[in-house]
Amino acid sequence: MSSSEPASWRTGALDLLLYTVAVAIGAVGWAAFRIARIAGATGPRVSVPATDIVSFGGEDATASGFVDVTVLAPATDALGRTWLILATLLVAVAIVVAMRSLMLIALAVRRGEVFSRRTTRALTTIGAALTATAFGWPVLDGLGRERALDSLGVPFEPLHVMDLIPLAPVFVAALAAAVLATAFAHGERLRRDTEGLV
Repeated sequence: MSSSEPASWRTGALDLLLYTVAVAIGAVGWAAFRIARIAGATGPRVSVPATDIVSFGGEDATASGFVDVTVLAPATDALGRTWLILATLLVAVAIVVAMRSLMLIALAVRRGEVFSRRTTRALTTIGAALTATAFGWPVLDGLGRERALDSLGVPFEPLHVMDLIPLAPVFVAALAAAVLATAFAHGERLRRDTEGLV
């Protein structure tokens, strides 16, 4: 290993540290804005299937080129808003937890402790947070949207497996974190064995 590699690793770790802080702050800001909108007088925004003719302000308009439209649901009851707020909090908390774990990894790299129990635990935490979000968010959001659509008199269609496709990157990231956690655990054991031989 060349002498320049540790320095580049530490520089990259510092960049990752700053990035994670920015993302965590952004997630908290996004959650606060979304929760304020859900709890506000205008209610949550929900997507409804578009028909060939839609009505805006009492006037009909052709909408044959649209698959769905986003509308406000001010009559959504407290339970529906609660489900949507919980879905938002789940995503925000998962992002903050994942970013905190990445910060711990970055700090460990800056100390030169790449293969350590702390980094293995951090990767495991990232995988768990992403998995919980991928499975929990569609359920909580679906329960909230069902109540919102019911307040609009629009029938709710249960989640289809195709609706989970946008979450594929989250599942892939969770799997990658789990694989990396396993690899880092092996690396940690090898490091301890090597140190025991010295």
